[in-house]
Amino acid sequence: MFRKRNQTVKESNNIARARISPSSSTVWDERIISAIAARNTIDDTEFQEHKLDLRTLYETKKLSTLQFTEAKRAIRDLARKTFEIPNGHRGISVFPIFARLEINDDGVITGCLNPKLKPHYLELRQQFSIRSLPDFQALSSTYSQKLYRFLCSWRGLPEVTISLAELHHALDVPQSFKADFRNFRIRVLDVAHREISAVALKSTEKKPLEFDWEPIREGRQKVTAVRFVFDRLEAQETAKNQPEDALSIHIKLQRESNRCFERIVIHDQRKCTPEPQTAKCKFCLERGRMYAQKIVMENQGKFQL
Repeated sequence: MFRKRNQTVKESNNIARARISPSSSTVWDERIISAIAARNTIDDTEFQEHKLDLRTLYETKKLSTLQFTEAKRAIRDLARKTFEIPNGHRGISVFPIFARLEINDDGVITGCLNPKLKPHYLELRQQFSIRSLPDFQALSSTYSQKLYRFLCSWRGLPEVTISLAELHHALDVPQSFKADFRNFRIRVLDVAHREISAVALKSTEKKPLEFDWEPIREGRQKVTAVRFVFDRLEAQETAKNQPEDALSIHIKLQRESNRCFERIVIHDQRKCTPEPQTAKCKFCLERGRMYAQKIVMENQGKFQL
């Protein structure tokens, strides 16, 4: 009845970095969303209703009463959940995730994504990420899921520096974690890093998600950002060829080029016309967002500035 399905989730970077609201308290929310989103095919122009057998998620031949009750509760919760995507500096765009959800007596979920989300899942040509469904489904922490989804949208780069405020928002952490970086590190970053690294070791993917991270401090004490490194050798080579205060210059150029790219390409949906003679544009073209877009589009044979 249920044939083998696509094992990757292809989504826009905006969705990969979006916050799910209300916040998920269990891993089942994102597992169900991802499993249904993975059913989309490259030829789809409209969302179809897809069926998901819960036994495949629980890896069991028979659902227990507790498992069925837990799944039914997740379905009720998911029907009310939304993706929150930043819109400009202070605004947000809010999209209900599903148009329809149901579960039958046999534990089969039928779901159809909200048609308004089509630009974020179907016929994607640029600014998208791909993540492994089996690797994602193996994660047992909601923070691991959120960080995995978030980082998959950046791993076309050797490294990326994310402000602490942006990271707090993306991972939807409580105020106690925002006020205490040590607590945030121990309860969120360390746990997610260990779990994602363990999944990568067992992964059958050619290039599973692997990363290192380090805090960026303002002065000696206050942590203001987190640097995620996906390609340590390339990042070290880049730093080697930069002047003594390379880190601060790197962070500044990265922030400037990211803001420029978000404003022109994503929010205004205009064609980027970089000026290679400027440091910001040179960074964007060689190591930043335009470089990442170039690599993706070259792989498809469709790159054009």
